[in-house]
Amino acid sequence: MGLRRRQALKVSGAVLLVTASAAACLGARAADAPARGVDPSCALITRAEAEKVLGETLQEPVVKFAQMCSYMNKGGSTLFGMKLYPKEEKGQFDGELKNAAKMMKAAMKPLPGFGEEAFTIGNYQTAVLFHGKAISLSYMTHELAPAKRDALLRIALGRM
Repeated sequence: MGLRRRQALKVSGAVLLVTASAAACLGARAADAPARGVDPSCALITRAEAEKVLGETLQEPVVKFAQMCSYMNKGGSTLFGMKLYPKEEKGQFDGELKNAAKMMKAAMKPLPGFGEEAFTIGNYQTAVLFHGKAISLSYMTHELAPAKRDALLRIALGRM
């Protein structure tokens, strides 16, 4: 796989982080938390939480490629992907997003209210940086309404 393809996959989503105290404000409950041993990217949003936000029945989330957790409908179509980057520096984050926007020929727009920095890239992905961590939320194959995108981001932030 070429370097550009790996870079595009790495930033195909949303990046977020938050302190533990924000979890209560965002509504994350311990009972809703994923089981131990779940991939860190898949541990950010449970299937039940994604089903509630999206309004449809989903398969169990799985890591399909590039360590991105994929959330698929019952027909097997990927609705969105989530990837956690446990160590991400601001310069690295900014560079990767600029490269992704350039490769996708899409505008990078700030998304206020999430982390230290948050951006959308076209109608394909959202990335948020917070205290040296990042999460990428990718919705390249299905359009994701901003309200649903934001709800998924808040759930993930509640687990950080």
